[in-house]
Amino acid sequence: MNVILKRFLYLFFNQGSISFFHAVTLIFASRYLLKVDYGIYRQLFLIWEISSPFILIGINQSIFFLYPRSKNKNLLAKKIFSIVFTFLIIFVFTVYFNRNFISIFLFDNAGFEYENFLKYIIVYIFFSAFNPIFFALFILEDRYSLLSRINVSVNLLITISFLFAIIKFQSLEIILIIKTIGAFLLFSILLFNLKVNTNIYH
Repeated sequence: MNVILKRFLYLFFNQGSISFFHAVTLIFASRYLLKVDYGIYRQLFLIWEISSPFILIGINQSIFFLYPRSKNKNLLAKKIFSIVFTFLIIFVFTVYFNRNFISIFLFDNAGFEYENFLKYIIVYIFFSAFNPIFFALFILEDRYSLLSRINVSVNLLITISFLFAIIKFQSLEIILIIKTIGAFLLFSILLFNLKVNTNIYH
């Protein structure tokens, strides 16, 4: 099989599967959660959609230009992760110290009741923000197959856990916990494989 076609199929399968899993979780969330809880669920993840461009500041795209031209790829990778980590710390403290305002803004008069849920989305964002960097590095290291296997397998596990929990418990907090644990699991597996199965840290 043509190498370019093979890489395309890996990426297509990877992104297509993730989009499918995401759609399935939204369908079941809208079916089994109370309308109020479903609205809160979508509002919480809206924080990630809005904040991710500011946290990543385009690094996940610029890395495709910088990485192939870098003489010290190890150092470049460390600098990139340090920058993202710095912006994440700023984000975490900003959300934490403004959690009352954010809760009232998102959830109106019920803000204080749902304020506790913000901690889950903060942790979720903290680990998920590194994923676009991981994905770019795996692609640049020509580890398409490995990236696809990890991403699809972990997201399949998260989706199955999500569906089981939402059908059995119909609890917003439980599915937020599952999503948060899933983000940490994916982050940990990608980081481990980046160190073991690429040349970045060798």
